Amino acid sequence: GPGWVLLVAFARARTGTRWSPKALLFGVGPLLLASLLFAIAVSNQVRFGQFGLSFESQLGQIGEATELREDVPIWWVEWIAPMGLLLPLGLWGLWRERPGGERALALAGLLLFPLAFFLWWGVPERGGYFLPSAVFIAVAASWSLRKPSTAGGAIALACVLSQAFLARRSIDAYDQGFVLSERVEIVERLVDEEGLFVSTVETAPAIAIWLPEVEELNLREFFAQAWLNTGGTADPSFVLSKALPHVERLLLERGQLVMELGYRGESGRKLDTLMRAYADPVVAALGERYSTELHEHTSWPMLVVRP
Repeated sequence: GPGWVLLVAFARARTGTRWSPKALLFGVGPLLLASLLFAIAVSNQVRFGQFGLSFESQLGQIGEATELREDVPIWWVEWIAPMGLLLPLGLWGLWRERPGGERALALAGLLLFPLAFFLWWGVPERGGYFLPSAVFIAVAASWSLRKPSTAGGAIALACVLSQAFLARRSIDAYDQGFVLSERVEIVERLVDEEGLFVSTVETAPAIAIWLPEVEELNLREFFAQAWLNTGGTADPSFVLSKALPHVERLLLERGQLVMELGYRGESGRKLDTLMRAYADPVVAALGERYSTELHEHTSWPMLVVRP
């Protein structure tokens, strides 16, 4: 974003010389943009085996998130609360340091542009999307501790260590039972050479990252798109009439599919509610028409379906 261009301008200014606005706009900016696009393409190659930008997929994710926006104060649960002490210390540091010139512009660009975008996007990720800006807030926070008194430094250190301890406990509690390697092992064991993996959870990446030979059908994306295409009016029977024939055709072609049931354990988001409303009828219909075998697991239960 613009903040990184401004950061380069600040770094250049520290050497005693400055780039012209034209050099920043037509030189530095395009170079940084090209590196970002290349990184996206490499990421897609690693994740999906396709070297490309997938703009359609990215725009779809943005559209889905804005339409399925959660009724929570994103500014609080995603930014202020996860930042903890960093934010007040950063504000105090800015007041003490009062940076100017290129440094002030760089900080403003690095903090305000991503803050505005992710607050608008409104995807709840426990503060994950705001994490990169925490580095620059920490820089400002360090200014608040410049030449502190012994007592002030000790108090600040105790507060920061306490926040780190509480954050670690919170992360560990949230991740309890969430072991992606177990999911990979289960899928690898259950999906045969011609089989298909039907994924349903939000919290796990594409299985192709670990098992590139396994073909995956993401029902969560299918259901979200059905909801968006109907303006949020798609009832479960309508979605079932669209999803079931497609799933059945793939099942009969492959001779087996492994359907993830982990969506039943996810909650707290609108899409989680939609998943249960839309996926449960599909699971029930498959159970009525075909042979099924349930494989229980705390986090990654699976249903093997055969004709």
